[in-house]
Amino acid sequence: MQKGLMGAWTAMFTKVTLKQNHLDIGAWNGYQEFILKNALKFTRINFCVKSKGYPFSFILNKSSSGSTGIYFSYLPENCFFFVTDSEGKFIQKNKFDTHLSLDSINWNKIDCALRSNILSISINDREYYKTQTNLPDSLHIGFRGSNNSVYIDDITMTTPENQNVLIDDFSPSVTLKWQALLFLILALVMYYRLSGNYATNLSMLIPILLFGLIAYFLIYFWRLSSLYAVDDFKPTYEGVSCKIDNPSEVCRKINEEFPVSAVAGKKPVILFIGSSQTWGAGASEINKTYPERVHQ
Repeated sequence: MQKGLMGAWTAMFTKVTLKQNHLDIGAWNGYQEFILKNALKFTRINFCVKSKGYPFSFILNKSSSGSTGIYFSYLPENCFFFVTDSEGKFIQKNKFDTHLSLDSINWNKIDCALRSNILSISINDREYYKTQTNLPDSLHIGFRGSNNSVYIDDITMTTPENQNVLIDDFSPSVTLKWQALLFLILALVMYYRLSGNYATNLSMLIPILLFGLIAYFLIYFWRLSSLYAVDDFKPTYEGVSCKIDNPSEVCRKINEEFPVSAVAGKKPVILFIGSSQTWGAGASEINKTYPERVHQ
């Protein structure tokens, strides 16, 4: 889109979206679409979701011509399989009933099997819907939520060769860094200091190395995990505190940024004051923002 959705950059570049090592598709005001960059070939794809009763969409494929997916809702007869055009308008919308099988408290397992252009949707190991589709061989999957927290985890797929592949579990990758080398050096120093008093053998070296590695991975893991938010609190961008100005201060700043007094009286002036929607967040084209439409 020519204009970004509110919170889209923050969702991509801060760890709040990965709170508690899950993907929160509702973080930072939600409504963003998270689309996998690489196209996949699969016969089955499943994931776990916990959304506290809030709706969400699983996108089977996203392309320049439109998208295909499933909208999940906790309301009866409000789930549906959909196909949209390039502008997001529904071309197809088939409702189905989940019989309130989605658990609003615990994790749910969603399973989508795709064979011979037949899509079957299962929730918690129970099939609820089956339909014929016309999807390409390679698909760009993704998710879309509302402005409330919806957690996605453990996305896995079964390839046409019947291999099970973990796409993402949204946990921090554990890699050896300079801290690990420091622990190993410390372990060797301890070993040689103790070797004069104890017999030099592997039974002494192995426990020391094992202790050093365990200590390193514990510190590394908990340090990373502590950076992930553990609640629904949404901090300001990079932790900056927001100060609320009084009306006179607001008028002064507006007059400095938009000096309309220079043309006022000579021609009509309309000044739009607002936030993301006034700026045009989410607009597919600049001329579709409402200030530009009024100007036209």
